[in-house]
Amino acid sequence: MVSLEVGTDKLVPNQWNSRRMPDNVFGKLVAYIREVGVVAQIVVREHPKETGKYEILGGEHRWKAACKLKLATVPIGVVECKNDVAAKKMSINLNHIEGADDPALLARLLAEISRSENIESLVETMPFREEDFKTAAAEFEKDFDESQNGVDGENQSTT
Repeated sequence: MVSLEVGTDKLVPNQWNSRRMPDNVFGKLVAYIREVGVVAQIVVREHPKETGKYEILGGEHRWKAACKLKLATVPIGVVECKNDVAAKKMSINLNHIEGADDPALLARLLAEISRSENIESLVETMPFREEDFKTAAAEFEKDFDESQNGVDGENQSTT
């Protein structure tokens, strides 16, 4: 894969992308990119029909957000695909092969983040609701208290 920084006008969305993003989630993506920029490469191939253009295989919503923000350039990773079937397979895999969060670890991360930033601003740029941060904080505090006091009194003094 070759890494480049190219003009947003050089990218073209593919015609088969099945991935959809609700408007409220897209708004969070736009807000986050406004805050930190496009930090993950948009995966592309050289466009099979348009010379000098790249066809997006993964990252179309990041590209759309960058365009909405009028960013001049975005980072891309150019891959080789021997044909359209290979490009379509890659596009599907980029969107669907992913892990899942461990709920306890995610709650801990959300609780830690919410201690250092205003929850309202976090809600603007992250895929969570205010209630998610508050619940995570409450769960983390409960787990922390239990670890400090011992579950069922196992760490309590017996003197």
